Amino acid sequence: MALDGLKRVIRRIEEIRRGFDELSKFRSRSVEQYKAPSFKEVFLKEVERSEEEGVKRENRVEDLSPLLPRDSFKEDSSIEDVVNRASKLYKLDPKLVMAVIEAESNFNPKALSPKGAMGLMQLMPDTAREMGVRDPFDVEENIMGGVKYLNYLSEKYKGNLELVLAAYNAGPGAVDKYGGIPPYKETQDYVRKVLSIYRKLKR
Repeated sequence: MALDGLKRVIRRIEEIRRGFDELSKFRSRSVEQYKAPSFKEVFLKEVERSEEEGVKRENRVEDLSPLLPRDSFKEDSSIEDVVNRASKLYKLDPKLVMAVIEAESNFNPKALSPKGAMGLMQLMPDTAREMGVRDPFDVEENIMGGVKYLNYLSEKYKGNLELVLAAYNAGPGAVDKYGGIPPYKETQDYVRKVLSIYRKLKR
């Protein structure tokens, strides 16, 4: 039995004992004929009642548990909301941003690559700093920084989507060096993957 329950039982027993003492002072003949319960019987009954109340309280908490506040945060819907706001701010197609996020991290805000790319849009430390991102694992900061970077690349390459995506993956230096998509299998596969996802989202 819990300590609180035992304390309640003891208090109740003391009340009952005092009641017996008062009753004995004013007991009438008719009352004497009445067989009063023994102290042991009263004690056991009080213990049983206290235990029953404890069980009821436990059941009540269990029954109400489905109504308690739950974590209603949905990663995908929250990401989509931020993507829409960021895309509107930087004048990009939100479906393109969603395609980049899917290819980069598969919507995992805590993603970390072996090369050190972080968060949903896999920002490298230098890129994150340049875009003003303080916490790359924060959903909103990461997306805002990533979309800002895509906007910069879009302006640099005059909207050429293949070059934008190639530069996002391999860096603008590599794109400038080769005058187009670098001859890196990873980058070439990346560009094809993002464009494929983007086309599906647009349909």
